[in-house]
Amino acid sequence: MIGGFKVGGNGVKIKNGRAYGSGVYTSCETRLPVSYSKGSKALIMSRALVGKTGKANRGVSVQGRRLDSWEPTREIRVFRDAAQLLPVYVIYFN
Repeated sequence: MIGGFKVGGNGVKIKNGRAYGSGVYTSCETRLPVSYSKGSKALIMSRALVGKTGKANRGVSVQGRRLDSWEPTREIRVFRDAAQLLPVYVIYFN
């Protein structure tokens, strides 16, 4: 949490692909992040600044605008820049 989130690509290994574009993938539901956690028993809760947002697949809206965050699915919001997220809590579970 000290270093914040990292966007895969420029010097940071991409662990799970980037099906919906480059950015930090988040979810308000626990099921999805837990499925990607590879056995971790913790979730990070964050505050977020959504900025210019909308429905988009890879960070560009239907009108051609570059978005700061987008929702490619009902469960996922992608943030273009890690500075938009502030890690606040780590929740540990069994």
